[in-house]
Amino acid sequence: MTTNDITNIAGALVFWNFGPGTELYKLRNALQDNGFYHYSPERMTDAAALKAALAKEFPGDKIFTVDVDGLAVFEIVKIVPADRERNTYEHILTASVNSRQEIDYDLPDDARDQRIEEQFRGYTTLVPTSQLTAVMVEIVASLGGLSMRPAGGVYWIPEHNWQRWKALADSIEKTGPKNRLDACRVILDQHCIKSVQEALTNEIDREAKLIQETMNDQDKGKRATNSARKRAEALRDKVSEYERAFSIPLAELTKRLDEATTIEATAISSNAVCSTENHRQPGFNGIPDIADFRCERHFF
Repeated sequence: MTTNDITNIAGALVFWNFGPGTELYKLRNALQDNGFYHYSPERMTDAAALKAALAKEFPGDKIFTVDVDGLAVFEIVKIVPADRERNTYEHILTASVNSRQEIDYDLPDDARDQRIEEQFRGYTTLVPTSQLTAVMVEIVASLGGLSMRPAGGVYWIPEHNWQRWKALADSIEKTGPKNRLDACRVILDQHCIKSVQEALTNEIDREAKLIQETMNDQDKGKRATNSARKRAEALRDKVSEYERAFSIPLAELTKRLDEATTIEATAISSNAVCSTENHRQPGFNGIPDIADFRCERHFF
């Protein structure tokens, strides 16, 4: 991995691309080695594994899922064009898997069934890409990071947590043959500060709305109320951390911080606590006026 001698790096933009084949035991080991084991996902469910195995065996055919007394039953059909207005469906197979991981078929075929079961066993040891992505998003948040886009895809990691992220990224790439994580480390100018500030503002707006909805829902219990209060406290701490890290007055973020504190006060009052304190973190001057970046790629 190439580096340079640029200092005053404020953080990194990180992004990833995960392919099929991430092995669960490798992922759990990677997370444990880097102090993130509590984010370990569960393995693929038996029903999902069977569906994936069937899709592998019958590419191009349609798979319908039917719930029968809580059991997922899959029917594979071939679409046969009848005319321009409608199609007909030709039944190929019905399959399901029980709690003992035994697969039942309505039309047994030894060679085919063996292939399906081998694929099924393999899939039960893998982590779906969507689940791995969800794990990584949670870890970004735990490191004080931000989603730079509403739909995700590009994330911000503060510089003080860069080494932890880098070590984790190197390990995650080894859990699957097509997993790749990239990063661009950035020195902030005013344009970059604006982008990060906007991302943080969007996050606080989104979270504050969810907190407010929780507090306004009379059906929510004390546990939900306490969770809302803790989340508001976390928002306050996160904004203060970014104000200190950038050493600049972020008036808009401070405003959102006050809004989060107000929501926290609502949460506290609903639990019969009658006092709250608005907290402001003073800003500082000194916006860097030099923009630079260095891109680093983690290779498997």
